[in-house]
Amino acid sequence: KGFYHIYALKSLTRQRESLIKARSKQIIELTNILDIVFPEFKSFFDNKLTGNALYILNKYKSPYHIANLTIDSYNNMKKELRHVIKYSRFIELKQLAKNTVGFFDGIHITMLESSLALYLALTQQIEKIEELIRTEVLKLKPKMLGIKWFSIFHIATIISEYNFFKDFNSPSKCLAFAGLEPGRHQSGQVDKKLPMVKHGSGHLRNALFYGSFTLLGRYPILYDYYKKKRNEGKSHNVALSHIAKKLLRVIFYLEKNNKNFDINLLK
Repeated sequence: KGFYHIYALKSLTRQRESLIKARSKQIIELTNILDIVFPEFKSFFDNKLTGNALYILNKYKSPYHIANLTIDSYNNMKKELRHVIKYSRFIELKQLAKNTVGFFDGIHITMLESSLALYLALTQQIEKIEELIRTEVLKLKPKMLGIKWFSIFHIATIISEYNFFKDFNSPSKCLAFAGLEPGRHQSGQVDKKLPMVKHGSGHLRNALFYGSFTLLGRYPILYDYYKKKRNEGKSHNVALSHIAKKLLRVIFYLEKNNKNFDINLLK
């Protein structure tokens, strides 16, 4: 496992995380402008600025132009997009634009265009970074790729932050490095477990937590274990941390022993 590939992967995953945070801020900015210009727009698309919503915003910009869309506009959407809203919905959107309570002028439309351009540029950069990450991960061939539904981006973070576990000889050291072990308070004969400590790699914690959450709905073994912890009175985050710990122990075993993933390892 080459140093260059690990170093590149660490840089790429952290850059991706930074870009995603920047894009999240931009989507908030875009939403704030839309709340002034065309407040009905985002709720029409179930508060998701993707696909059809981005296409229409990017191409037509203002409520005035959206209100004046034609059947040709709709047909062009069908040619350019894989999934298009129904024609009845298209007509409904036109009516919303025509009767919007929003306020728009040249300045607001320019602000909308600028915010949207930044959002799309960030998305494009994220996609480029993600393609590079996929390429690097596939070169390294980690065994955890065998865990179905486990995001390749979470895998990339775990590989790069742990450097393929070269300097770790036990799962407990891996947990400590990620800040997943519980804190402890010792005083005389008292040894009281405390909430999870917060040192360690935040990048790793995020990958393990979000990865665990994704897998909960896919693997009944994990979901049952999660429910068991919840029934014991644990909060969602604490129960999820138990899943993350279990997952990390399995990953450690796979990579250190060069073993293929087996669902029974999750028991």
